[in-house]
Amino acid sequence: MGRTKRIGKAVRAGDIAETLLKRSDRRGGLAGARVCRAWDVVAGPAVAAHSKAVRVTEGELLVAVDSPAWASELSLMSAQFLAELQRRFGKDAVRTIRFSVSRAVHMRSESDERPAAEADVANRPTQEEIEAALSEVPPSVTDPVLRNAIARASAALQKTRSSRSDTSL
Repeated sequence: MGRTKRIGKAVRAGDIAETLLKRSDRRGGLAGARVCRAWDVVAGPAVAAHSKAVRVTEGELLVAVDSPAWASELSLMSAQFLAELQRRFGKDAVRTIRFSVSRAVHMRSESDERPAAEADVANRPTQEEIEAALSEVPPSVTDPVLRNAIARASAALQKTRSSRSDTSL
């Protein structure tokens, strides 16, 4: 048997996938989504509590904020945010940042102020609930860590759904 002839050089699958995504993402939605997801980290927790990256359009990042005071303050800090976003994503990903007051961000920040730890503890499934959910995980999932994670998530979701239906009565 002869050896197979190699054409070109070896290429990583991740590089191929990235190239395909870039070609199919002509409007920049994927890059914009990455920028928006990074906003909370770039802005920091104090700013993120009062703002939300909405979209990137033609190099402009639109950030909704919960008050005119935040819009003004963040506008003064926009050069810092812009520099960090460009460092992470390149100079063409974001060229400007615009801050706009939005009631939705205000409502989000108010709901975030509730004691989340108490809600998390109340909705945490018991060991019995996890074990019951584990029996429903498909046998094709053989990794025990993954099976347990799926069971925990399923039990938590079931508990959340049942607590919501109890409060709506």
